[in-house]
Amino acid sequence: MSEIHPHASYLKEFEIAIERLVPTLPAEIRSEAEELHRKLTEESTVAEGQIFDALVTVGKKEFPYRRAYDEMLGEQHEKELERQVLEHVEPNVKKVVEKYLKDGISVDEFVKSDMFEEELTPEERYQVTDGIFVAQDNIRKGAADEVQGQEVRYAELVEKWKGIQNEIHELLDGLREIAAENPKFEEGIMNKVHLFEEGWSVVERDPEIESVKSEIKYWAETVEESE
Repeated sequence: MSEIHPHASYLKEFEIAIERLVPTLPAEIRSEAEELHRKLTEESTVAEGQIFDALVTVGKKEFPYRRAYDEMLGEQHEKELERQVLEHVEPNVKKVVEKYLKDGISVDEFVKSDMFEEELTPEERYQVTDGIFVAQDNIRKGAADEVQGQEVRYAELVEKWKGIQNEIHELLDGLREIAAENPKFEEGIMNKVHLFEEGWSVVERDPEIESVKSEIKYWAETVEESE
């Protein structure tokens, strides 16, 4: 009987993330992710931090392709996901979800809100989350074909999001400079930088450019007021 890897659950999370990588991702990036996962799984002494670093590496490489894909096909996919989720759940759960959809709240936003916990039982919440996973898999299976005929537009969007990604990197470097020049606030600033960096992980929420800009403005004003 083989030993269970000490970080088996984290590696499973990584495996699921690889399965859900955007279907238009270049094959070499997907292969690199699979190879990273294989190596980490075979090494029993690997540290949790190394797995996290691998998730960040993959997340950074997927970012422009996923955001381009979402921008081009996101709205129609959201509508299809909503339709499939409503078909998946029982009538009483459907009624609750529809109420929020009519108010302009997406399924994703509802699941992340307090209302999700307050209005649905654990079993009902499972129906919704399971419906989302099933719908995402169904959508993903035919999604790559949807880009066919729109390759030029997709490539343009990839370049757009690569530029945004580079700008986020530069802004984070700017935050690091503020930290280095102001030891009094260094710990607080670097904690924020680390949170943004964690967002590159393929299993976390992306760092958003406006959030980083707001953080720079906040710390610049804080430093100025302290002088």
